Amino acid sequence: MARKVFGSTLKKAMEEGVSLDAIEAHAVQTRTSPTVARAQASVLEEDKHATRLLDPNLIRMSAVQDRLDPSDGLEELVESIREHGQKVAILVRRLADGAYEIVYGRRRLLACRELGQKVRATVMELSDEEALIAQGVENNARQDPSFIERAIFVSGIIAELGKTDETRKNAQTVAYRALQIDESLVSRMHRIASAIPMVLIRAIGPAHGSGGGSGKSLQSFAKQPRSRSCGGG
Repeated sequence: MARKVFGSTLKKAMEEGVSLDAIEAHAVQTRTSPTVARAQASVLEEDKHATRLLDPNLIRMSAVQDRLDPSDGLEELVESIREHGQKVAILVRRLADGAYEIVYGRRRLLACRELGQKVRATVMELSDEEALIAQGVENNARQDPSFIERAIFVSGIIAELGKTDETRKNAQTVAYRALQIDESLVSRMHRIASAIPMVLIRAIGPAHGSGGGSGKSLQSFAKQPRSRSCGGG
């Protein structure tokens, strides 16, 4: 049975924009009371046993993309799991139809698929909004997403949750909570990602180290008439 909550840890991660591992490490370092330490160890042990082994082929990918190519550099992770096993569980949620959907840990999921082995996962009951916030918070803390990858994630959240005028504001709120950015940047990222054809974004790649300036330049280029941008041909 999926758990409804993950204690206060996930809530704290969502609000502060830090990884769950970092919060747990900080908690262990700062709590000195033996009673608190034993309680903390008990909770962590309970979490460990609450994980389960799932068939990775039965877990759907998230509806919103947060990385251009999750398989990039996957060989190293595959070899690490092959040699040492999967050390950190992925987080999945159970959907209304009973299927599982990845919240975060997509690369670990892909690695286990490639190895043909079951993936260790924690199962939670999360709404669409909660899942996207958890996905954004954890991925933003664990990896170094580029500006355009973050923009695509923002645009994906708005497309998924903001299908009507009534839900668009809530979608923008979810986006800035997931990435811990202000509302004006959410709007700018959405405009940039929406204006640039995905085929062009994939051709260029993540472009790590590039900020919003290069994205705005691409946005302007994408809006030019084909005859002008191609020299009249």
